[in-house]
Amino acid sequence: MTMTECSQCLMDSKYITSVSIHPDGNCSQCVEFEKNLPTRTTAGDEGKLALQRIAAINSKKHHLQKYDSILGISGGVDSCYLALTAKTYGFRPLLIHIDNGWNSSLAVSNIEKVVDTLGFDLVTYVLDWEEFSNLQRAFLKAATPDGEIPTDFAIQALLWRAAREFNVKTILTGMNYLTESGHIPDWAYGHSDWRYISSINRRFGDTPLRKYPKMTLFDLFKYTYILRIKRISILNYIEYNRFEAEMLLVKTLGWEKYEGKHSESIYTKFYQEYLLPTKFGIDKRILHLSDLIRAGQITKGDAKNLLEKNPASSNASLRNTIRYVLKRLRFDEVEFMSILSSENKKYSDYPNNSKYVYTIRHFIHVLRRLKLYPQ
Repeated sequence: MTMTECSQCLMDSKYITSVSIHPDGNCSQCVEFEKNLPTRTTAGDEGKLALQRIAAINSKKHHLQKYDSILGISGGVDSCYLALTAKTYGFRPLLIHIDNGWNSSLAVSNIEKVVDTLGFDLVTYVLDWEEFSNLQRAFLKAATPDGEIPTDFAIQALLWRAAREFNVKTILTGMNYLTESGHIPDWAYGHSDWRYISSINRRFGDTPLRKYPKMTLFDLFKYTYILRIKRISILNYIEYNRFEAEMLLVKTLGWEKYEGKHSESIYTKFYQEYLLPTKFGIDKRILHLSDLIRAGQITKGDAKNLLEKNPASSNASLRNTIRYVLKRLRFDEVEFMSILSSENKKYSDYPNNSKYVYTIRHFIHVLRRLKLYPQ
């Protein structure tokens, strides 16, 4: 009998076709995790010393400037802990927040606590609501499961733009390989693909993207290789434990915990807890919990117990969120039911630059192995 579920994590090749099960019982994502971990993270004292050196070099490079880095903050645990870690190691970041119109009140409060307690400056970029909401509508009509890309792309584009505007050469990111190693392209693609985003908007949108932040692959090349701006994931240099990070934020900053991962955004709550499971049969908790299993921060048994709990879509809070989102996006019941019943698509069904994007990622991966690119 062919095994379909990974012996280590929650990945199931029958459920997620891009995942394969190896003869030893581990899935392809677990195998990649073990293979890449030494080049993506540096643990213990070695990692702390490496991060101290990076902070010292970065500070010296920007010794005449008020800020030595850019740091994106959403109010979630990763970005808030990133800010706390930056403070601990002596970085002088300018905090950047991208307001897409979907912030929860708790997210706003948590950002304020970080700013007030750590003494960092904050600049907020507000996306044009007419264009942005139209782009979100377009992605819903496109029927792909990556409807959060309009936000993710804008965040990346504006962080690069802020680094250029404030003349700093370092962007500190909250990505950490230990607890975010899993990636399923068919679930989320387009974080840096302007061709894909613009093609969705041209086909399904009603508003030209004139104010929405644009970033082409050439722009990405210019920022990285001409302007020499680097992205550094400093959480990869420490032993990052998500649960311990939450407790420290509560104790140090008075930070308040969310119901779920990425619940700092009202739209993310709607998308991950309702739309993905309802329309696409996707439960993102499987991906998030599998990451934590690989990191040794939760057992597979405990993760399965969490999955067996009643889905969040059954509670009154999420029903209110659904009504709120549909009203703000100007969807009536008939139009939205038409979207739910439409044929599901993949990013590959629309024009995109995935061939070039994945070539660049592979090149960066090689540079990491050669110690020529930050972790």
